[in-house]
Amino acid sequence: MPAQSHPEKNLALNRPRQPSLQAMSPFSVLERSSPELLNWLKSTGVTRTITASTQLIQEGEQPQRLLLLLEGSLRATITGPQQRQEQLATLPPGSLVGEMRWLEQRS
Repeated sequence: MPAQSHPEKNLALNRPRQPSLQAMSPFSVLERSSPELLNWLKSTGVTRTITASTQLIQEGEQPQRLLLLLEGSLRATITGPQQRQEQLATLPPGSLVGEMRWLEQRS
């Protein structure tokens, strides 16, 4: 007897996942990298100081560079329903910023 399909059960699999704070655990490049990699990052990167209100990446934008947070913290937000800002995470020092979109454009 053939297996019966239950489309109503498959709908949940096709829905986009809602952002989850648990899914975004911090990863510190500064704590987990070799001294050689850190020296390379410092020698090839450009250090910039930004103000608290600076927007680093716009939703849907293709970043031109990979960002590494050296000091302080950043709020990662998205525009949710009714055009309200929703916070996804607070990123600590050592966090990569915009890495997923940056890597996607290089594949």
